[in-house]
Amino acid sequence: MTSKSLNLKRLLRWLVLVVLALLILLYIVLPVALAVVAVYPTRSQPGLPPPGFEPVSLETSDGVKLAGWYYPPKNSTAIILLHGAGASLTAVRPYSEMLVWHGYGVLALDLRGHGGSAGSTNRLGWQGTRDVGAESSS
Repeated sequence: MTSKSLNLKRLLRWLVLVVLALLILLYIVLPVALAVVAVYPTRSQPGLPPPGFEPVSLETSDGVKLAGWYYPPKNSTAIILLHGAGASLTAVRPYSEMLVWHGYGVLALDLRGHGGSAGSTNRLGWQGTRDVGAESSS
C-alpha cells in the first residue's frame, strides 16, 4: 500500500471515531445533562415581599422550613401560589399583587430547596404534597 492510501484509511478511521463520539454525546450525555439540570436547578433568591405582604415561615410534615409571603383576604377567599423549578417567590410576585388587587388573600411559598426555604430541591414533584400540606394546614 502506498502512504497516500494509509493516510486516507487513517483519516477515515478518525472520522468514523469522531462521528461515533458525537452520536454518543448527542444521544446519551446531552439528555442526561438536561435531566440533571431539570431535577437539580440552581437556587434563586427571592426579593422583598410586595407592600402589605408579611413574611411567613411554615414547617412541612418532614420538618423542612418553608419561607413565604402572606396577605390576608378581603373577600374571605385565599389562594396558594407556587413557583416553578429553579424559581422563587419573585416569580409569582406579579400574580400575588394582581390577586390582592382583586380582594383575594395570597399565600406564596418558596418550595423546598428554592429561594429562602430550607431542604433540597423537589425532585420532580415527589415531595410537593408535603409542601402544599404545610401550606393548607397552617
